[in-house]
Amino acid sequence: MRGFLSAISDDNPFANQLLLDIERAVLDVGKGAEECQNALKSRMDSALKSHGTKLEFNQNMHASTDNLTFRKLLSYEILWAVKEIDSASFLLFLSEKHALVSPEKVKETRSSLRRQYNQTLSMINYWTNTARVHKTFEMNKKNSFLTMF
Repeated sequence: MRGFLSAISDDNPFANQLLLDIERAVLDVGKGAEECQNALKSRMDSALKSHGTKLEFNQNMHASTDNLTFRKLLSYEILWAVKEIDSASFLLFLSEKHALVSPEKVKETRSSLRRQYNQTLSMINYWTNTARVHKTFEMNKKNSFLTMF
């Protein structure tokens, strides 16, 4: 990671593009988890209303408080994505516990969120630095399309 961040500081176009791609992917992970939460809340709400019951959610239902400080903004974005995945996982747990979503669907959704997150974090492995320009283009085939230009 240190070499990647150094390349960004040196204005390496491949490193810059990959950072942009990672930032977008992290935001997509967070949005996907948030959409999953909204769908689950809606499904739970309608199912519970149809049975004349309800679940009340308060702010601190399953949260702990910590003071965190990171050097890079990307770290905060990753943290927020993890928070959204955690909230979605909690709703999946509640949905399964109250028989509002099938265990298979819960497992599938949980696996999908985890897979998307892991794929996003593994994007750092797409970048390879070399001192020669033609070699750099060859080594960065997965990151060869520079969208920022």
